[in-house]
Amino acid sequence: FSTGAMGSGGNQIQGTEGPAADPVDASFFDKVAATMDQNIQEPFTRLGFIVGSSPIRIMAVAALICATLASGMGQLTTENRPDKLWIPQGTRAMRDERRYEMYFPRAVVVSYFIAEGKDGDILTSEAMGDILDLHQEVENITINGGTLDL
Repeated sequence: FSTGAMGSGGNQIQGTEGPAADPVDASFFDKVAATMDQNIQEPFTRLGFIVGSSPIRIMAVAALICATLASGMGQLTTENRPDKLWIPQGTRAMRDERRYEMYFPRAVVVSYFIAEGKDGDILTSEAMGDILDLHQEVENITINGGTLDL
């Protein structure tokens, strides 16, 4: 049954099969549904025709658009400081935090260590042994005659 075909007077819907094959008087909602259906189908029909008639050109345009939009990815910077991420800048909370840090400085410094395997695979016995040796060296560091507890 097709609701997209309007009758000659614009107020009848013609079906193609079944008991509704005879023209029936279209209600207001039938007309609205048929109009919406046509308005939704028409742009996609045109788009499908364009893509089907010149697929190489469409793929080239899509690749160009992707490359253009991806060109800004190199300018992204990551922010991992919680005070910059979660506290609005230029607010009283920031001023209060700076004042607090001035009187009570942080005693802990966070450092990151990224290990990379010599042959590209970090999950080998040799690589894990090297990391364990480095860990032992860090644990044996002495400051003012004492070692650090990790």
